[in-house]
Amino acid sequence: MTEKGPPDQAARVRPRLEALIPAAILVLRVALRRTPWFFDWMIVLSLYWILYVFLAGRRERTFVTVGVMLLLLGIYLWRVLPILADTFLFCL
Repeated sequence: MTEKGPPDQAARVRPRLEALIPAAILVLRVALRRTPWFFDWMIVLSLYWILYVFLAGRRERTFVTVGVMLLLLGIYLWRVLPILADTFLFCL
């Protein structure tokens, strides 16, 4: 049987460093965008990446993934359906 020692310092710092890239993307996108955050898929994915890093090994990660995928589907349909409707009306 092996004993678990104190957690390694690198193992504790790694999630914080991993979350720096999506945090930087998030800050830049929020600073440069004028539309609400839930219409910008890059902001949604940056938030998801940060949550994914900090929810490693937890059950909630599945629910967060499903929620983000539904939100991204909603963003896609919100932007594509008017274009498709105009295209179909033009063809008639």
